[in-house]
Amino acid sequence: MHKSPYFVMGCLCSGDAKGMDFEMSEITKDTIIAEILNVAPHSAPLFRSIGMNCLGCAMSSGETLGEACMVHGVDPDAFLEKLTEYIKQ
Repeated sequence: MHKSPYFVMGCLCSGDAKGMDFEMSEITKDTIIAEILNVAPHSAPLFRSIGMNCLGCAMSSGETLGEACMVHGVDPDAFLEKLTEYIKQ
């Protein structure tokens, strides 16, 4: 499989041309939601499952994962762990 580089919040990521199979060096609570979705669009259902339905809105392009979790009443550490595992699948 051909791997292409991506940069997300200063982290070098690699993935296939469609971005569906990638390795990200680190996702943190400070990572911008839109940047996560750029390299892992298949993670959108996980965000929607906790009420983050406006993934294409202006807020997602500047809101961190931690900020979004706080707004939606979700434990950011628990969601980050779940997101990391979800993306690895």
